[in-house]
Amino acid sequence: MKKGLRRALVFSFLWVFLAAGIGHPVYADAAPGDVVVAVGADLTPEQREQVLRTFGVQDIPQDKLIVVTNAEEHALLGKYLPKAVIGTRAISSVKVTLLEPGKGLNVRTEGITYLTPEQYQSAAATAGVKDAEIYVYAPIPVSGTAALTGIVKAFEELEGKTLDPTAKDVAAEEFSTNYLLSEKIGKEQATALIQRLKEEI
Repeated sequence: MKKGLRRALVFSFLWVFLAAGIGHPVYADAAPGDVVVAVGADLTPEQREQVLRTFGVQDIPQDKLIVVTNAEEHALLGKYLPKAVIGTRAISSVKVTLLEPGKGLNVRTEGITYLTPEQYQSAAATAGVKDAEIYVYAPIPVSGTAALTGIVKAFEELEGKTLDPTAKDVAAEEFSTNYLLSEKIGKEQATALIQRLKEEI
């Protein structure tokens, strides 16, 4: 990525972030310990079973199990990431557990080849997510773009309402900028740069 394009991506993110005036959601009906799982729509039955077994939620109620489609990935990230990066299948899945207020975000990943826990954590915080344990998993190696959509959908399910559209869009742009910068300057450097910019704002 050329220097000018990289700078444009970063400042585009900053402009939208400043305009958003993002706050944090209030969990009116959800309680600490509540769990929602979002699975990729293109998992095979065997892979879905593996995902639920890995998450330890084989008996999860159907109303706490939601599906993320590839179309939803493109709807969230398509303005900022090339189609080839998002791909044609939704595979990565996520388990979200609500924590006590003040516990912060705790993210871990497994089977994700490109995105780091810090990148998910930063984007989730931008979207207004807080006080949650987030486990991103894929049964085969994938980039992990579906999981961000899953995190958003899971928190909307926990809250019982749609998260702020501007906040989601800003999170998508941050996530995508972080991803693209990582290709050129490295994951740790890209994440650190985005975090410094957010702190300064």
